[in-house]
This record gives sequence, C-alpha cells and structure tokens, in this order.
Amino acid sequence: MRWPSWCRTAPAIVERLRGALVHRTLKLTLAVVVASLTVAIVFGAFARDGETIVANPSASVTTRVRHAGRPVELAFGGDVLLGAESNTYVAAHGAAAPLAAVPELHAADVAIVNLESVVAPGADVVETGDPGDHYFLARPEMLGVLVAAGIDLVSTGNNHARDYGAAALAAEDGLLTAMGLAHPGIGRDQAAACAPAYLVSEQLRIAVISVNTAEPAYEAGSEGIGTCHVAPDDLEGWRQSVGPAVA
Repeated sequence: MRWPSWCRTAPAIVERLRGALVHRTLKLTLAVVVASLTVAIVFGAFARDGETIVANPSASVTTRVRHAGRPVELAFGGDVLLGAESNTYVAAHGAAAPLAAVPELHAADVAIVNLESVVAPGADVVETGDPGDHYFLARPEMLGVLVAAGIDLVSTGNNHARDYGAAALAAEDGLLTAMGLAHPGIGRDQAAACAPAYLVSEQLRIAVISVNTAEPAYEAGSEGIGTCHVAPDDLEGWRQSVGPAVA
C-alpha cells in the first residue's frame, strides 16, 4: 500500500496502522489532527494509485482517486472551531465568512473536517482538574458555517467531544443527525462510536472512521454517549475497534 506523503507527519501511527489495517482492496487516507485521527476508506476499483495534492498546507489536503474513469476529489480540512469567539464573529459577518478563504472544501466532491467544539443549546463545563484545558461551545446556528462551506462530513471523535458532558454531546449528535450531516466518532458504545460513516460520490463508496487517541475519559460507554477511543500504541485495540470496518 502506498501512503500519501503527508501521512509522514505522524509516522509512528501510520506504521502501526500499516500492519494492523492493510487490505488489498482498499486505499486508506489518513488525516491526523493533533489528538484525533480520521481514516477515510475508499471502496472501489482504481485506475491508478491516488494522487495527493496539497492545495494549501495550512488549510486542507486534497486527495484525488480515479473511479469509472473520472477523478473523485476528497478534501480534508483540519480543526473547525465553532465555539469561543466564532459565535460573535459569525453573528457579525455571516455563516459563510469563516471558511470563505478555503474554496477547496466547496470545490471538492467530498469535504471532511474535524469538529473541534461541542455544538449544543447550552451546557456547563465538565471540570477535568487540568488548568490548561480549553473548552469550546458553539450555538446550534453555528452549524450553518459547515453548510455554507460545503462540508459533507465532520469527524467528532476527538479530545473536546465531551467537554460539556454527555448530555451536550447527545444534543450535538441529534443536531447533526437532523441536518443530515455525517459525523463518525461518537456513539452510545464503543462499537457505535467506531463504526464508519458512509458517503457516496460518483458511485464511489467512502467510509470514514474518526478516533479519539488522547482522552480516554471520553470513551463511549463509560458515561453514556462518547467517542471512539483507542490509544495510539494499542495495536489490539485498533484491530478490535477499527478492524471490522476494513475486513
């Protein structure tokens, strides 16, 4: 399997996954964002290996694969923070303003970003005891930013998913489901949280898995809805949690 060159930013994880998840009929593309991992599994026959293009190193990675003779473009953005000052910025400038400078997202056939904040009508911070923690809460209307940018899927398995508790995360899950936005990475138990979300473009079926690699306290099932959590060095955990999706 040939991995895109930008995957080398996290060589240890990539090498572990290479042995754990290689499958001859799949091409896996990884987007590593600080404390979370998003894996896109593209199902289908390819005319050639995927071509990786970095359109804007600070904003997104665009991967093209060929299916049925036509390139299908997947755009991977990084963290999208809808909380904190973003609430007042959008109120003043409109939902399209925050990501207007990243046209690659809207232009792609499939656009994926990491939702790095909790989206809920209101909630109280869950104290972790770490004075360095950051907490991000977005109002529900902030999801309009994702719609305006043409986002097709948000990964939610990250280290901020349950900053405001299980009830707020359940509210976010309901909001994303109601608007039809795919959001792998959270669920009522580990199996549900680690299950892929599926997208279809040009008859090409794409499965996306989102994994929280940093915050075990947010694991699904421990206190209700939570994230798909697997430690980076837990090979058996990767095989059990993510392996079934690529089997």
